[in-house]
Amino acid sequence: MIKEHYIPGTNYKINSIEDKFSFGIDAILLSSFAKVKSSDKVLEIGGGTGIISLRMNYLYNPKIIDCVEIQKDNYNVLEKNIEINNLKNLINPINEDINNCFENYKNDSLDIIVTNPPYYKVDAGIKNKNENHYISRYEVYLKLEDIFKFAKYKLKSKGVLYMINRPSRLVDICEMARIYKIEPKNLVPVVSKIGEEPKMILMKFVKNSGANFVFKKPLVVYNEKGEYTEEVKKIYYG
Repeated sequence: MIKEHYIPGTNYKINSIEDKFSFGIDAILLSSFAKVKSSDKVLEIGGGTGIISLRMNYLYNPKIIDCVEIQKDNYNVLEKNIEINNLKNLINPINEDINNCFENYKNDSLDIIVTNPPYYKVDAGIKNKNENHYISRYEVYLKLEDIFKFAKYKLKSKGVLYMINRPSRLVDICEMARIYKIEPKNLVPVVSKIGEEPKMILMKFVKNSGANFVFKKPLVVYNEKGEYTEEVKKIYYG
């Protein structure tokens, strides 16, 4: 069953498949964290049904966003979401494995790469009976190394990679980033409430950059009343 929503902070609509992986606060946080210029050529890796690409188009109006999604059912909804918001010339959907997209782009041709990748290694948990959820959450087709390898060749020098992930993957992330010369520049921990351990991390990387890492203050999602903090409200609604 298809459900229709409005994307927070925009006047865009988005459809999602009710029993399949949709989107959560991580997509909203990442689309606001990723800073993009109007002249930028942007690639989203693992775009799902398009929440991040659509929201970034609305917030930043970049030159073009290519949105790569491997799962055909997600891709079909992605196409529909682009169509209903009249964004056909601004967001380009691609139904493919990112590892098969090297020939689609010249080396050093992308300004920005954005990704909300699967968070877990395949052997890190019990397999979800819903294949769509499983592929979206586990590194079945998209691994951290795939992302950084692609960024090494296709990002421009000083081009930027933005990612949201889990704190448990931080060592793996930084290892891959250094191997492929995509230098970690800053990290924002995302905590549910003050004093709690982070549930997510927002990270910015720059290709061929010098080492100068900044650990930023945590982004707190909920206040003592269980409501969104003012900072998160601003992210959601502007």
